[in-house]
Amino acid sequence: MKEKILLLDFGASYNQFIIKKLRDFGVYTEMVDHDIKASEIQVDKSIIGIILSGSPSTVYLDNGLTVDKDIFTLGIPVLGICYGMQIMAHQLGGEVQAMGFTEKGEKDLIIESDNPLVSANTSVYMDHGDHVTKLPTGFINHAHTEDNQYSLISNTKQKLYGTQFHPEKDETGVLERFALDICNARNDWTLETYLKDQIETIRETVKEKNVLLALSGGFKSSLTAAILDQAIKDQLVCVYIDNGLSLNNDPLKLIKEHYNYKIIVIDAKERILNKLENIKDPEKKRKMIGEETIAILKETADKLGGIEFLAQATDYIQVLESGNPKTGKFVKSHHNVGGILDTKEFQLIEPLRPLFKEELVKLAEVMKLPQAIINQTPFPGEGLAIRVMGKVTKEKLRIVRQSDAILKDEVHKSFLDSANTQFFTVLTDTKSVTTVDFKRKHEYALVIRAVINDDCMAEVLLQIEYHTIRLATRRILKEVKGVNRVLLDMTSQDPDIVEWE
Repeated sequence: MKEKILLLDFGASYNQFIIKKLRDFGVYTEMVDHDIKASEIQVDKSIIGIILSGSPSTVYLDNGLTVDKDIFTLGIPVLGICYGMQIMAHQLGGEVQAMGFTEKGEKDLIIESDNPLVSANTSVYMDHGDHVTKLPTGFINHAHTEDNQYSLISNTKQKLYGTQFHPEKDETGVLERFALDICNARNDWTLETYLKDQIETIRETVKEKNVLLALSGGFKSSLTAAILDQAIKDQLVCVYIDNGLSLNNDPLKLIKEHYNYKIIVIDAKERILNKLENIKDPEKKRKMIGEETIAILKETADKLGGIEFLAQATDYIQVLESGNPKTGKFVKSHHNVGGILDTKEFQLIEPLRPLFKEELVKLAEVMKLPQAIINQTPFPGEGLAIRVMGKVTKEKLRIVRQSDAILKDEVHKSFLDSANTQFFTVLTDTKSVTTVDFKRKHEYALVIRAVINDDCMAEVLLQIEYHTIRLATRRILKEVKGVNRVLLDMTSQDPDIVEWE
């Protein structure tokens, strides 16, 4: 990357919104740990700005998260947001105290003096229980709200700025002005330039060596394969591991229709299912599948000989969800992130790692991937193991496959399936009693889950017509043996947790 802004992570759930908003107007931004050293930043000449994010932490407590104080003296513009502003004030000699209540929601920001970030009174979003009560030497306050005296501060001589409000949630333009006017970003980052850089980097890294890619046939692994194919052609070796947890019999059908990759197929169905036999905990399921996947890839690499590189379709949301032990933030493990896989024998190639789902879709369109591949419903890397609650058996997998196929058929008839919709069935580990033809049946309850998921950062319910739900339910109860109830999951969550496990 020719230039970038760093976002220092203090554990806020909305960090990705800041990153995405900056990227949307052409400024590449990436997240790093809050304890990065000033010396590390200083040697990286591509860094043009630093943002200190929010946090559930408290700056004046012993366990409060801090930042290397020398960062404030580098001459690189720094913007502190909420906790970021408080940590800046606290570490530079100001004071931060508890308010005794939480200032939350839309508030009127009253401008007191000229500043480069907000020019007029406006509405902003507040969410904090601590506040700055004394500014550090050299800082000026530019705005307040009814409940908060210091809401917009700056020390322009040292290029330090702070907002108590959340500019990623409003239309003040603070993030854009910070990046373009204060950091002098060229806002020339595009997915076209990103792709070009990735291809060049892959070629320089790999040289004449071969790269192993676990190809599932899903959208992300297909996109990864397409990038590697452009970069290294015949040096790409694709491996499809049939773990018995896919939705259909030929997940590679679309790939085979459009591409002529070298693909090695490995039958690991019994191996994986035997390992899953007595595992109920979802995290243990994920870790076991990850460990077996990497073991199979290592075995394959050993047979082929000379394989030093492993390609993975890791994206940015997987990185964020896998958590950070330094901030205590964790959503769920991913089979390809967060230390589940011991990949010491390989050097990783991850061309999608910095990108959000929305960016992946746009990149696929730039690369002219077939729309049928782009529009595939997202499918977890761990497969149906995390759509079957409790123990995973062949019988339960059959139920999920059959019910999922029926749901997709009915949703497709309603023209609701697209790249930003996700719908599937989940088999609970709960049975209930019903009667059919005066015969008692004790069978499983099945759940339908349907969401709109544009950017994998938050999801809302997909409004499927009652007629479609009714038809899908009738067919599932009639055609899928072992199910006697169909439930509808009406839950929206933020940050994004689409899967049940």
